[in-house]
Amino acid sequence: MNIVKLFENFEIRFVPDPIRPNGFGIVAIDLATVLGIQRTNDIASVVDDKWKGTAIIRTPGGNQEVVVIWEPGVYEVLAKSRKPQAKPFKDWLFESVLPSIRQTGSYSIDSIPSIKPDYAAIKEEYSLASFLITDTFAGVGLKSELVAGLKLNAAIAITPSMAPVLEESRQLLIASTAQEFELLTATEIGKRLDGLSARKVNQMLIEKGLQIKNPNKKSSKDPSYVPTPHGSEFSDLTLATGSNNSGTFQQLRWYSSVLTQLM
Repeated sequence: MNIVKLFENFEIRFVPDPIRPNGFGIVAIDLATVLGIQRTNDIASVVDDKWKGTAIIRTPGGNQEVVVIWEPGVYEVLAKSRKPQAKPFKDWLFESVLPSIRQTGSYSIDSIPSIKPDYAAIKEEYSLASFLITDTFAGVGLKSELVAGLKLNAAIAITPSMAPVLEESRQLLIASTAQEFELLTATEIGKRLDGLSARKVNQMLIEKGLQIKNPNKKSSKDPSYVPTPHGSEFSDLTLATGSNNSGTFQQLRWYSSVLTQLM
């Protein structure tokens, strides 16, 4: 059984080590989130293979296999981390969690102090984020699917423990947006043009006056390219998902009719 404990509003899931008596593991995505690291792979890559593995845990969406960092690996991550959150988390782990585990020799739910999540505060925080997103993009013609994607990103950031359930919704939203019409990425266009690279296709789209590099790109969630007035009739901004489900971002995609402009 995995046990959820709260550290500064971050839910940390502990998993009993099936090999080492009284040993434990922490779900890798929880450790990454509390340290402010965007991708689980960035955590797992610094840990020796013998100190990481997988486990089946119960989530709101059902049983799920997750990557787990075992106790020695957790020490390794915290020792190497330069994140400011590493020290208070390490203090909490050493001063509160571990003494309880060592004293009881088990994973009794009552052995580690826990704070019940303040669901009212979480709901209030999400409502504020939702309002700000809606208000920010009011009147600019942003598609409702993109606004919904931004709200899902906010929900995942506010309640990381719900990420598995919300991720399913996000993937469904992305799929429905892309499948509404046949919308192609630069990579997919390149495959239809004798295997051209995405970089070459993007350059062709610029040369044909169909797109320009986004002058207002401020983060990885903003599209790298935006259409020109001429290119707008052949394209649309859609949601895409990053590697390892690291979040959604806006991406300019093209209707198949754009191929006639590039041939």
